[in-house]
Amino acid sequence: MQHNTPNKKAAADIASLPSFSITSGKGNLTTLSSPRGETDAEREEREYRERLSFIYDMAKELNMGVADLRAANMWMVEANLEPKARRLYGDLWYEGETCILFADTNVGKSILAVQIANAVASGKKPFIPCIECEAGRQPVIYADLELSKRQFLNRYSTPQGMPIFLDRGLMRVELNYADWEILQTLGEKASFEEQLMDDIEKMVKNTDIKVVVVDNITFLTSCTEKTYDAMQLMKRLISLKQRYGVSLLVLAHTPKRELHRAITGNDLQGSKSLLNFADSAFAIGLSRRDPAVRYIKQIKQRNCEQMYGADNVILTRITKDAPVEGFLRMQYEGYAHEEEHVAESKQKSSRAEAVVKCREMYERGMSVRQIAAETGISKSAVHSMVQPQPDA
Repeated sequence: MQHNTPNKKAAADIASLPSFSITSGKGNLTTLSSPRGETDAEREEREYRERLSFIYDMAKELNMGVADLRAANMWMVEANLEPKARRLYGDLWYEGETCILFADTNVGKSILAVQIANAVASGKKPFIPCIECEAGRQPVIYADLELSKRQFLNRYSTPQGMPIFLDRGLMRVELNYADWEILQTLGEKASFEEQLMDDIEKMVKNTDIKVVVVDNITFLTSCTEKTYDAMQLMKRLISLKQRYGVSLLVLAHTPKRELHRAITGNDLQGSKSLLNFADSAFAIGLSRRDPAVRYIKQIKQRNCEQMYGADNVILTRITKDAPVEGFLRMQYEGYAHEEEHVAESKQKSSRAEAVVKCREMYERGMSVRQIAAETGISKSAVHSMVQPQPDA
């Protein structure tokens, strides 16, 4: 494993520490005599410096695997020498991040993802004033694992059928099952998902493209709800990011969810593993006020403070109208509190759920008092939800 050259000052500080000699196998230290007149505090300081020196020396020999042991200060020195991560899609996605964009089916994940990819390729704002693309123009690989080329064209063409051409730096990948079947007949045993990841890695390695969008994650693993499968997938993606300096945007689904609830990280399919390994994540919600309105909510971030949480979601409207007629996109509409777009049926739905729950508990033989104690609902409210009966 190759490592970056340590900062000169940090290396000099390390070299100035006393070093141990190894006498009988790794980890054994020579016994050093204490200087005359040494105080207890001076002795403790000397012994600690000697121990640190030994650890530094051993780290050079031990760092041969996947775990890299260095002083925390050295990691910070090296990080400080690296360029600061720039915004690829405002504060929602930074350079060098593995970012997850998730939403329910047919809410507009792919629409927004292409919009983002095209903005990165062109270096221009993606129809949303608050979103900056400060990383400059960069070619992008968009792995489209859902749409055919005809379906893709339909999204980016005028009513007369004329294509609305995207930025020339946007490279699109489409699935080719035929070639994989040929590989299988030649004795290649890799699964389709493994072959796909290998192909994407080859494209990154040979083109030096640093931005990749994967639409969507369900094609890369057979079952993202299973923790092991999700972990293996994220490890592969993180390896791709670290080996080639790639910024990844991965699209994912949410399981069926109640639309009156606010979106959280728990709504991500396979969330326990996927979200833990991701650097950042944001989601698209469907407004109950207007079927064409969507809101974008920040779920996880590491490079900045949360800007677009529940009290400040970004409102957008799906459109193909002017100023870019034929370009299916999300057009900026302003900001709002998430509850304004999910609360329409929240009270009604919550009440209905409480009624069902209380009646089930009552039918199991629980008293009104017991139900009230367990649910936190007042006894009078429980009485109104079930047929009045004397307390047990």
